[in-house]
Amino acid sequence: MNVAWVTSDILTDRLDCAYYDSFTMELISKLKNMPLVPMKDFVTKKRSEPPIHSSMYRDKGVMVIRSTNFGDFFCDLTQNVVYLDAKYLVDEKITEFIIKPGLIVFCLTGDVGHAFVTDSSLPKAITNRRVAQLEVVGVDSHYLCTFINTQFGKRQFDKFSTGVTQPNLRLEDSIEILIPIPSSKVQQYIGDKIRKAEELREEIRRLQQVAEETFYECTKLEPPGKTNGVNKLYTIVKPNEIGRLLGAEVYKEEYVQNQQAIKEAGEYVYLPQCYQLIVNGADNRNYTSYKVGTPYYKVASISMWGIKQEAVAYIDMDLSDVPKNQKITFGDLLITRKGSFGIAMRVTEGDVNGIISSEVFRVKLLPGWDADYIAYFLNSEYGHKQFLQYATGSTMKGISQENITELVVPKVSIVKQILIGEIVRDIKNKFLQSTNLINEAKQDVEDLIEGRFDESKVSMVS
Repeated sequence: MNVAWVTSDILTDRLDCAYYDSFTMELISKLKNMPLVPMKDFVTKKRSEPPIHSSMYRDKGVMVIRSTNFGDFFCDLTQNVVYLDAKYLVDEKITEFIIKPGLIVFCLTGDVGHAFVTDSSLPKAITNRRVAQLEVVGVDSHYLCTFINTQFGKRQFDKFSTGVTQPNLRLEDSIEILIPIPSSKVQQYIGDKIRKAEELREEIRRLQQVAEETFYECTKLEPPGKTNGVNKLYTIVKPNEIGRLLGAEVYKEEYVQNQQAIKEAGEYVYLPQCYQLIVNGADNRNYTSYKVGTPYYKVASISMWGIKQEAVAYIDMDLSDVPKNQKITFGDLLITRKGSFGIAMRVTEGDVNGIISSEVFRVKLLPGWDADYIAYFLNSEYGHKQFLQYATGSTMKGISQENITELVVPKVSIVKQILIGEIVRDIKNKFLQSTNLINEAKQDVEDLIEGRFDESKVSMVS
């Protein structure tokens, strides 16, 4: 039972119990250690609720930023993207919501509070109805964004949110949250870490373009979009192209064409020819988000650029209790097999202290194969379509050890594999640096509030 005693000076016109959640009230009480200013005092302009709706979305036009595109400090416009028909951009009531550099943008629905600062690297885009835009003065915008992304900011957003199935936050309520204001030098010190992280993200985007060009040059595959997919109600398949599985989904025209394109581009092998071992991870349902115990890598924590630390769970299980073949080692390939299946990544030295869940494959490669090259291919559209082709399941689709043997991989020289792999490793290294800077900035804000911040760090940088 969660009970909170509330004094009369704290009571407002809100009488729902979530508003007075004891953990949130405890966090807010800690803010009183510093000078506090309502966020609205820094806001010169605020916007949400543009006059657009889903019936106006198309397959091309101006990108629409929705809550599904948000993370802490970034906006992912590479997937789950919808577009606003360009014909609507004659309406000034709509065009004022086209983003410009220097805005603080955050979501008002779902996992409320994910925030980022817009910059010139973002493509032309517009925010949807449940995304807020703020123009601020008198505070370092990157410091303010950092605070919003800490538990102290998000919990305040949660406090003001309403809704049963999905939290919703009003724009007017969001700017009522209290912001601790340190000196301008401290704000800049923390904000500079986020700005440096953004610079690294920009370099990552450049390297991703280089990796893509190098990959297609080395494999002789055509970039997606240049191949002509055909949507037919039937597919004619040659006898030698029929595999173990006989489901209609397996032989959809786009899937058959996808594998044909790989085979016709040059030499290829079936995935089992690349590895000596494939095994599911350990099944443990008693995990927690608290950082106690051994890191447990579930599907949600696996990404093509490495382990997502914010999504790591923890279990009361020692590495010594894990069977030897389930223990991940440096250079292994991890592949998710359930839910968001088909995501592949190479294990780094920093990952080996964790345990993978039973919904993740551990793949030990044979000599002569670069794990980052294979991961890059499997994460490409050519790899993704093959995972879709051989996935099974009704309520939750996934890929089995048996069906993964049907996947084909372009066979290129180890020199070319390493060339691609080195670019991928450079991206992963910069991604890790960026993530570390973001975590440091968030920790600095929390240390400020908790009274643990070492101000001498600021003078050293100055």
